Amino acid sequence: MLNEYANLAVKVLGENTPYYKNKNIIKEIFAKTIESEEKAITRLVVINSFYSTNMSKRSFGIEEVAKAINDFSKNDNELSQMALDFIKDPKEESKIFKILDNRYGYRKDGERFGKASSLISKYFYFLTDFQFPIYDRLVKISYGKFQNRCPEYNLVDLDKQCNIQFFNSIKNLNYLSSINDYNKLDNLLWLYGKVTTGNFSLIFPREIYLELIKFIINNDSNKNFTDDDGSLLPSIYNSAEMTKLLGVDFMNFCKFCFT
Repeated sequence: MLNEYANLAVKVLGENTPYYKNKNIIKEIFAKTIESEEKAITRLVVINSFYSTNMSKRSFGIEEVAKAINDFSKNDNELSQMALDFIKDPKEESKIFKILDNRYGYRKDGERFGKASSLISKYFYFLTDFQFPIYDRLVKISYGKFQNRCPEYNLVDLDKQCNIQFFNSIKNLNYLSSINDYNKLDNLLWLYGKVTTGNFSLIFPREIYLELIKFIINNDSNKNFTDDDGSLLPSIYNSAEMTKLLGVDFMNFCKFCFT
């Protein structure tokens, strides 16, 4: 079941979406900076800008992440292979995990900030041509929902922290679902999280997004757009008007999310 909807998520997100365009821009930045001495920090700044990983809240955070990456290897091929080897067999002694597990940056009072796992996992995602699992809030939300929807997988709970258990759990989901592709799995987890939390940013072009918001307001004048839920989506996907606007593929994915 999940493999089918992973393919659908890839199709939905590849149809002229801001997500797809942003992803291609970052991919192009990675390609153009291969020979640059400052490639790590350039790429991290771009990823942080597009994905809003909140690194701007900590002093010297991105600089320290870039240094950690460069200290292990400045060669993209070598670092990419290290990341791929890690996800095949996640271990705490791996250099890749040490980068993910370290603390970066400082608070205003000079105290150490925490990990930067979300940003770093995205760096490895692009470095490996989308074959490294991303660690972020939407992934954890969707994983938790799949635990209930797919009891046959016997998925274990995820800790709040990015640790070895997280990577083993995502690796297990990738295998048990027969998806066997971290890019497809990430598309599924990301889009499922977006839809079920009622967050439409990056899914639709501006004109379609504004029409969707207008429809929601007209059908529920009390809708609070600060609410992080997808409570109105079931009524949207039963609308012929919205099907015409948002497309059959997206509506079918919505039905999967709410049935």
